[in-house]
Amino acid sequence: MVNFIIIFEKSKHMNSETHLLVLFYIFYISAMTILVTMSYKFALKNKLGYLFLLISYISTAVYFVLFSLSDFMLSLIIVVYFWLIMQISYNLGKYKFAIVSSLVIQEILMSLLYYVILRGNLTKSLYSLYFYATDIPSFSLSISQIIIPAILEVVNSFMFFLMVFPEIAYLSFKYRNIYSLLLSSLIFAGPNIASEMTHSILPLPYDPIKESSILELLLSVIFTIYFSYKYISGRINTFYYLLFAISSLSLSSTEFYYSLTINQIPYAIATLLMTSMMFYYVDMSRKEVNVRIVPYLSLLPAVSELLFGASVAYFYNVISAVMVLSLTPFFVSLFPIFYYYSHRS
Repeated sequence: MVNFIIIFEKSKHMNSETHLLVLFYIFYISAMTILVTMSYKFALKNKLGYLFLLISYISTAVYFVLFSLSDFMLSLIIVVYFWLIMQISYNLGKYKFAIVSSLVIQEILMSLLYYVILRGNLTKSLYSLYFYATDIPSFSLSISQIIIPAILEVVNSFMFFLMVFPEIAYLSFKYRNIYSLLLSSLIFAGPNIASEMTHSILPLPYDPIKESSILELLLSVIFTIYFSYKYISGRINTFYYLLFAISSLSLSSTEFYYSLTINQIPYAIATLLMTSMMFYYVDMSRKEVNVRIVPYLSLLPAVSELLFGASVAYFYNVISAVMVLSLTPFFVSLFPIFYYYSHRS
């Protein structure tokens, strides 16, 4: 509710027509987020749930096309291609992939719709998103060159975070899966989400990219110690530990790339993949804990601390501190390994 109060405050500064559209948009996405989440939860238990997700997708697609009538063919192509991803997956028997893609695609469409409302049409929205993603002037490029990066950039948007994170949090509590909740916190705490804040609904004077890089570093160190300790003490499955390690490595490497190049596309791809995996495995918290422990696996997430630390140095432009900011969290995150060997009988 607090999030939507913020949206309301921001909408006061818009013209009356846009103001009404944003208010309508708020009520729509509030209802759709709840509907999509409930449909997904039902789909995890019953294959009829795909039908409900398909109906909600059609509703979202129609809503999206209606608000993009000036770019009717372009909007129609987008929603048809998205539908094909879902339907082909379903027809090939990849049921869970189909329902996850349906959920994530709907959130992408609803997030993109916010930019359509603000920019006035779909084409302007896509060109703006491409510029946000690459920092490269895009109006000399054709729409076919920018459409995929622009849609990927939606995953970095604050609106996408506002819709997806509560869904993962609800499902995590529903299935008693604290690991998915922690991983999603790491996914959405980074500079990619912060970079879109002044372009979304928050009345901020600047994008808190530097501050979010520190938050991401702190969370990654805390979660690395937590997950590694759980793993070496035999209280977490190797599968979930590797999922955390892969997530941490992919996010840290793409964040480091972003800090060097200002290009967010790889970051968006990593965020999209990790978010999809959270939805895919959110109902698998009761998998048996493995007996065999490989303590050296703890080195994997520790390596990501080197990149998270280096990213902070580059975002703050303190290149001389790269070694300190990289090695300090790296050695701190190795504490569970030291603990394991010092207490091994």
